[in-house]
Amino acid sequence: MFQTLTHMRLGVNVMMGMMLGTLFFQSGNDGSRTLDNYNLLFSILVHQMSSNMMLSILTFPMEMTILKKEHFNRWYSLKSFYLSITIVDIPISELSLSCPQVISCVMFSLIVYIMTGQPLEPRRIIMFLVIGQLTMFVSQTIGLMIGSLFDVV
Repeated sequence: MFQTLTHMRLGVNVMMGMMLGTLFFQSGNDGSRTLDNYNLLFSILVHQMSSNMMLSILTFPMEMTILKKEHFNRWYSLKSFYLSITIVDIPISELSLSCPQVISCVMFSLIVYIMTGQPLEPRRIIMFLVIGQLTMFVSQTIGLMIGSLFDVV
């Protein structure tokens, strides 16, 4: 199941990166297309927030009964549970280990960054990737919060 989710997540991020890259093609270095860059950044934010948040919202309630039982037995704290969920989503050795949010976010960001003609300066590329990763972690946290508060159905 995790391999299917991994391939689907990677495929969706590559396709969305290509679509946004095509829509805002070579708008990065053109000063007259400032509004296009603003719309591009907003589209990137919406995609990264919604895709990561919805996955957490849909999968977390299935783990909630186990969490309640194990937390009630004082096997671990809520902090350690949240930390372990976050770390599991970061692939360490293999793609099939978990759903690699980091790899899919990097692929999406690099495709969009290069296709839209943003300045190819290492400092800017790293800032763009780091902001994308932080957005991903924040959206996962919001998704976990919403998934714990509301019923999926």
